[in-house]
Amino acid sequence: MADLGTTHSCNASSGWQRHGRRAAALAALVSVIVGGTGACRRNKPPVTAAGMGGAQAGSGGTSAGGGQAGSSGAAGAGGGVMDTGAWKAVPGGEPCGLAVADVSKLGVPARTWSSCGDGCSIASALTLPSDAAAATRNASAAGTVGGEIYLRMTTGSPEYVLVVVTRLSDGKAIAAVKQTASFSSCAPVASQHAALAFPFILPSGAGLLVGLARASDGAVTWSPIQSNLPINIQVMSNDLGWAIQLSDGTVRVLMPPTDAQLRTIDRGVLATGQGGAVLDRMVWSTAVSGVDAEVIKGYTPAAGVLQLAAQDTDDHIVALSDTAVAWIGTTGPRRHEGSYETAQLFWAPWPDPLGPLSTRTGPLLPATNELSSLKTWGDFAATIGCRNALDTCELLVVKLSTGKLWRIPRRPGAVFLDVMAISPGELLVDEIDYPSGHVQEVQRLVRLDLTRLDALEHAW
Repeated sequence: MADLGTTHSCNASSGWQRHGRRAAALAALVSVIVGGTGACRRNKPPVTAAGMGGAQAGSGGTSAGGGQAGSSGAAGAGGGVMDTGAWKAVPGGEPCGLAVADVSKLGVPARTWSSCGDGCSIASALTLPSDAAAATRNASAAGTVGGEIYLRMTTGSPEYVLVVVTRLSDGKAIAAVKQTASFSSCAPVASQHAALAFPFILPSGAGLLVGLARASDGAVTWSPIQSNLPINIQVMSNDLGWAIQLSDGTVRVLMPPTDAQLRTIDRGVLATGQGGAVLDRMVWSTAVSGVDAEVIKGYTPAAGVLQLAAQDTDDHIVALSDTAVAWIGTTGPRRHEGSYETAQLFWAPWPDPLGPLSTRTGPLLPATNELSSLKTWGDFAATIGCRNALDTCELLVVKLSTGKLWRIPRRPGAVFLDVMAISPGELLVDEIDYPSGHVQEVQRLVRLDLTRLDALEHAW
């Protein structure tokens, strides 16, 4: 089996038209290095009405019918940010030209947000005007810490890859890492559940180098290089460190992040790439030997790994907040391949001490495919589901305490890709042009006001 030092892996288990767990096990062995930024991206075609083949990637700045997206707010090329004395080489990252920033000296421009209707605002996903057409979807992420959404976007050009963590509420840059060498053999890896992490694959079989930023002050702690690993499926992180789901079905942790070597805490039949991590806890879905449906497992250092939920439904996607666990259960003979007869939201309060979940039943979801991203916080959970082709996809938002479901359609000339994060007051999704956008990339970010959900159902 290929290892992290020889292959740039993409998150096979959560592409557009989601691969099921069996397809993911094979697709995880397929990797791409996309020209330009050199970052690892989903091996998926551009968006068309049928969901496959043909169109070129969009320009990243506009939405047909949706108006001009807000620019990054910077003037000129990216040289002012990329070439200042704010950067310090990352030990062990020299083959990739990795450097970490003192963001107080960096001057990263705040995003410019513009209105897209009642309770809606949009901005470009790009960080600098010199960035290429779009951000790398698979290596970008958002997460909620202390009620604040932190956003990590991976952008770049043929000369650099730039990974910047910002606080969404005020646009302040928290931490940043750049790559300036070895774009054909070094890149950020799949890490949509790790908004404060900087995970890079190193060239020539050298392994995985991960930095973890602290939300309070942006200080980045770099872990020892991890080598001789199977293919990465997904990286997660929380207050204690980081974890990785690998193609051999294992879940391994480095907690604290200064430990010498990853420790295996669980081994499933196949990797799923689905999970979440906050505070001192993690959850993920996994395939258990002899059981057809995927189950949910959880972990804390005090309790270790425990099975939290197992149902007749296939519990393939799970999300975590500081108070609750949410998941989607699917049925049907092709549920492992990403096509569902029924899909339903379930949730439970986080059990303390860790143990079986006290499951609450949520609404049925009007979707037969996708449902590959799920986030929860406070009294809300949200996903994106489709009934057929891409033009049928909707943002589905549920109030947990009442089970009320809002169905927010795609904006004209665009489609939502992922629910990135939920905070107490808003919801963040990413978006591309439709039908000309490319599902490996993110063109825009969209913020939606949770108090305006009724209006947003009919906003466009």
